This record gives sequence, C-alpha cells and structure tokens, in this order.
Amino acid sequence: MKTAIIFGSTGLIGSNLLNLLLKDEYYSVVKIFVRYKVDIIDPKVEIINFDFNKLNEYSHLIKSDDCYFYISTTKKQTLNKFEYRNIEYKLPTDIAKIAKNNNVKSFTYVSSLGVNPNTKNIYLKNKGDTEEFLKKVNF
Repeated sequence: MKTAIIFGSTGLIGSNLLNLLLKDEYYSVVKIFVRYKVDIIDPKVEIINFDFNKLNEYSHLIKSDDCYFYISTTKKQTLNKFEYRNIEYKLPTDIAKIAKNNNVKSFTYVSSLGVNPNTKNIYLKNKGDTEEFLKKVNF
C-alpha cells in the first residue's frame, strides 16, 4: 500500500498529477495539502487543510512513500519580497526537511530552466537555492 503527498494539487501541474494518480493503482492513498476547501470526492484522497505559517503543526501528517511539491507563485502575485522568498524557497525546503525526517523516500519538485543560486534574477535564484538544498538532503 503506497501513499503519495501532493502540495499544490489545485494548480496546473499538481491537478494533472492528482488525476493521474487517482486513475493509477500504484498508490492506494493520495494526501493533498490545501489552503482552501476543495470538492474532491474519491476514496483514495485524504484532504488536509493546512496553514503555511504553521507547518510544524502538520509535520506528523507529512508521511508517505513519495512527496510531490508543485506550489509556486509569481512576483506579480506576491509583491512582498520576503513573502515571495518564503513561498519559493522556505516552504519547499521546510517541507523537504520534514519529509526527510519522516523517512519519505522521494521528493519531486518542479523547478525551471536556467536556475542558478548565484544569479540576481530572484526567480531563478530561489529555484537554484531550492535545488541545491534538495541535493544536500539527498532528495
């Protein structure tokens, strides 16, 4: 009995992944962590409403075989640069730390072409920093 976790299941990539996983027999449980109420009725789905700012309160629920992280934002949607950094770097790395501590076997993360932790482009820097972190924790 395999379990998957999806962060970002309501976005473009995450919703398509969710649909694929629900049709596939590989996973018997798919946990989706969402910020807002969603209307998904499927016996394989476990919906967990959570608050990004209280992530540690949910750490005991971040247990699975595989974790998929597809949360992202844009600078236009998130004008505060600290909030932008939190969503683009801190959130995925904090979730990856928790997943690693909970013995999650894999962590799939959507990045971008041209990432570079040393660039001045904040989008590519955040993605590059996140990739470097994921490598350090062996994901």
